[in-house]
Amino acid sequence: MKKYLLVSFLFFINAFLFSASLSIDYIVMHGSNGTSDFDVSPGEEVTVQVKYDATGGDFMSIDGIRYVNSTYNHKLGVFWYDTDPPSGAQDGGSVVSVSGDNDFTTGSDQTNDFTFIMPTYSGASSIQITFLIYGIDLAFSEITSNQYTSYLTIGSWSPASESAPSGWQKYLSYTDDTSTEAPTLDLPLATSTIGTSFTFQYDQPETAYEGSVKITFTQTGGTTDPNSPHVLEVLSEASGTDISFTLHGANLGGAPEVTVDSGGNSLVDDAEYTVKIEYQDLAQNTAASDQNSGVLYDDDESIEASGGDYNAGASFAPGSTNNAYFWLYLKKSASGTALPVDDITFDTTGSMDANDIDNIKIWSSTDNSFSSSSDTHLLTISSGFDPLVFNFSPDEQIGQSGYYYFLTIDVSSGASGSDAIGAQIEYASDIDAYSAAVLGTFPITGGEHPLPVTMSSFTAQFTNGSPTLYWTTQSETNNEGWNIYRGTSQNMGQTILVNAGGLILGQGTTSEPTDYIYTDQNGVVENTTYYYWLESVDNGGETEMFGPISLTIPLGGGNSGTPVAPGNYGLYQNYPNPFNPSTEIRFALEESGKVILTIYNTKGQKIQTYEVDVQADIVESVLWDGRDDFGRQVASGIYFYKLQTNKESFIRKMILTK
Repeated sequence: MKKYLLVSFLFFINAFLFSASLSIDYIVMHGSNGTSDFDVSPGEEVTVQVKYDATGGDFMSIDGIRYVNSTYNHKLGVFWYDTDPPSGAQDGGSVVSVSGDNDFTTGSDQTNDFTFIMPTYSGASSIQITFLIYGIDLAFSEITSNQYTSYLTIGSWSPASESAPSGWQKYLSYTDDTSTEAPTLDLPLATSTIGTSFTFQYDQPETAYEGSVKITFTQTGGTTDPNSPHVLEVLSEASGTDISFTLHGANLGGAPEVTVDSGGNSLVDDAEYTVKIEYQDLAQNTAASDQNSGVLYDDDESIEASGGDYNAGASFAPGSTNNAYFWLYLKKSASGTALPVDDITFDTTGSMDANDIDNIKIWSSTDNSFSSSSDTHLLTISSGFDPLVFNFSPDEQIGQSGYYYFLTIDVSSGASGSDAIGAQIEYASDIDAYSAAVLGTFPITGGEHPLPVTMSSFTAQFTNGSPTLYWTTQSETNNEGWNIYRGTSQNMGQTILVNAGGLILGQGTTSEPTDYIYTDQNGVVENTTYYYWLESVDNGGETEMFGPISLTIPLGGGNSGTPVAPGNYGLYQNYPNPFNPSTEIRFALEESGKVILTIYNTKGQKIQTYEVDVQADIVESVLWDGRDDFGRQVASGIYFYKLQTNKESFIRKMILTK
């Protein structure tokens, strides 16, 4: 006869002190599948694990498991003893063989595993399995002699006391289970009519085997359903009453608890169904079921949902507002009265936290392009960003033409440059449309938009016969590098890649400002205006575009007569850095004049000095080849460079590597 283990246990206990010390941390027992609730039969292997600390002495071993007759309330004892089993307790029983590491090893945090075969018993419909540990160097008479028994108990207990500690019987109940208790199907009721969205409710007396309950819709009248029967599976179902969720007749797998096993995802309008629920209990007894017949399905329209990423690849600067990053399109599937939508729930994705966000907003639009000036702002959320629940009042009315919905983010000025944000709608039920079914492919997922590269300037000048590009970032996140594109119009589709020799390396992740300079060596034509775009490429292949900026090539090949003023003044970070063998040091001033650029080592000794005449609003540069004033190559290490003007001085650090 099959038996079923109902209750498992894990007790923290402290054992006894003899000439040696043994402290039991826990004893736990489980069946062959290793879980606390399991199906077990006579002849099945069971494991007992003991964790303990032992110091000093010569500890004996667990030698067997004993089945005891009704006098001892159908108990099995796990015995640890000196030589032979004690007398008395084994009367009417038989020794059960135990295999495993029987020796108790001296030391802390030791574990022993023992296995035995569940015995066959007769009599009462349940037994208790009890663990009793015996001490060494004592004479054994009977199991019930308290002074000779080290019981398992919470806390400390001395065997010198003449009575057993309270609560010493730690056991597992082992009872018969020969049938699955029948469920009750509460909703939908027999001979009732259901719409596209309806409540499914039932009572389930026992926990379902593998957490799976089966629902079946079988067409028995009305319009023919060629996909009948529709078989659904409800996952992770524990026992309980009034278990309920919302099902959608046009999207049966749209609820988070439900998946469609077979028969298609949609019921047929005006078809009549028999609805059945069934499950097996954990003992895998024969499935029990309940059903209601004559359930009519009446399709009263549905809403179609689609959406995903918006502004793919874009990153959002700290302090920026109304950055659109996710779109959702809702429309009614057929003509007729508009269907109300009460709320929409979005899950926030990415590595952002609440400190990165000032607000998240939702907007509606009649087209698929977002504009904060022309689209309708519906709601703003300033906290509780995951999940995002937009509850509309009044409800959104969805007709056949539909609406586009956009999520935007206002990024905090202190947002982390290593964070990103995205959104998704996990289930159809996250769009609460009352009685209407929501159709679509779920989850609807958008990409993650980083908050990383903060561009503070991007300019171009014609110097020394070539276009030269300058840009500065305030921070970068996972920035692998840069591409530069050039064209003769603002149509980026007609451009060339300027840096055809390879990616211009970025700084990876940094919160420090970085200055870049790049000379366009491709041929240019006098009196022609060129447009430049800068592309940031992260380590995952995502890109972000900056620009365009324009530069007109002067007649005669001279420097541009109207250069664009630098985005910031002072001494820029050298590039590249670290460097070998040379690096470019750049600077720009608001006023013309003579400046001195000096390079020092870490001891404060001058290595190289340059005097430079500068013009206001022009980015000047000095190339240092890693040599001193005498032309000698200097060693690898850290160096400082100082720019001295007639009003102020600037200093930065650089690294020479070899």
